[in-house]
Amino acid sequence: MMVNCTHRVCPGINQAQVGRNMKSSTKSISITILSAIVFCASFVLFYAKHQVGLSSPTAEVEKKNGYALPKAKLVKLNSEILHDDDLRKGKVILVFLSPYCDACQTEGQFLQGLLEKRNDIKFYGIVSFAKSNDVLEAALNRFPFEVLYDSNGFLASSLKITKVPIKIYIQDGIIKKVWGGATITERRKSEFINWFENV
Repeated sequence: MMVNCTHRVCPGINQAQVGRNMKSSTKSISITILSAIVFCASFVLFYAKHQVGLSSPTAEVEKKNGYALPKAKLVKLNSEILHDDDLRKGKVILVFLSPYCDACQTEGQFLQGLLEKRNDIKFYGIVSFAKSNDVLEAALNRFPFEVLYDSNGFLASSLKITKVPIKIYIQDGIIKKVWGGATITERRKSEFINWFENV
């Protein structure tokens, strides 16, 4: 039976029951909306965390740990080519950088204090993303180690390096360890120094 009401108080409907039904309905809608918000927020956080892992500047390079360093054609400021065997004998740290990058210059300053402590480890700065003469001249006197140009960006491309600075430790031609980003926090400095003194 259908009740049409035109009066303020409808005799066919219990007003208390309508109020309870509305409160119950509002509560259900509120819980549904809250659940949807929590689900969406959880999904966004999970996705963002997952993306950070994928887009880490060292994620692809770290997959090369334990593998031989790819062949490289590294050019010096005087246009000489660094002999590839120089990278495959003993302990070497390659620092991928740009002379126009503040974080790279900060990394260079941090490493400057360590270079004198270990003369058994060779350091080379590697620039991959520019013209050789321009970039090597710009790098001159900005870093405490020799900076080389990665001809045609081959080495960076082979290692899938897309951001700088990145440090790669190589021992007898084998990639052993990778660090991404500038070493600016006290924790990162301490970790690197501890590793460096004991390697």
